[in-house]
Amino acid sequence: SGIEMVIDSGNDSKMDQLRSQLLEAREHGKEQLAIALQFRIEERKILVSVANSREIPHDDNRLDESTMHLRSNETELDESILEFKAFVETFGLPVNKIEPKVVGNGIRIGAFATEFLNVGDAYISLPPTAVIGVDTALAHASKTSPDLEFLL
Repeated sequence: SGIEMVIDSGNDSKMDQLRSQLLEAREHGKEQLAIALQFRIEERKILVSVANSREIPHDDNRLDESTMHLRSNETELDESILEFKAFVETFGLPVNKIEPKVVGNGIRIGAFATEFLNVGDAYISLPPTAVIGVDTALAHASKTSPDLEFLL
């Protein structure tokens, strides 16, 4: 038998608390706080909706511009992934069992296993020529950034 987790927003005291804080922030002219609270409320609605596998209500008029931006961003991410894969191939890694893919509705890149991995398995191995050592970092910083050299 499996375990099923369900979030029920019907009796959500945290949501009530956030709404109350939002009203108070608006009454006192604390606009930045009101925006942050409104964001948390909307985020909570989405998470509850996803957790309960219900359709997320949205305003089609507000999605047009951001949807176009996301599609553009996804194309840029796909191009970045191709460039990154080509770069990684130049190292001839002894172990490389992960690959980048676009995730999060096309807004970021995540790492995915290319094969089944057991606990303790190496999923990537970088040869010394593929990493920057302390000496190299210090030498570069001393030439380009005294502030960075001081931090190192």
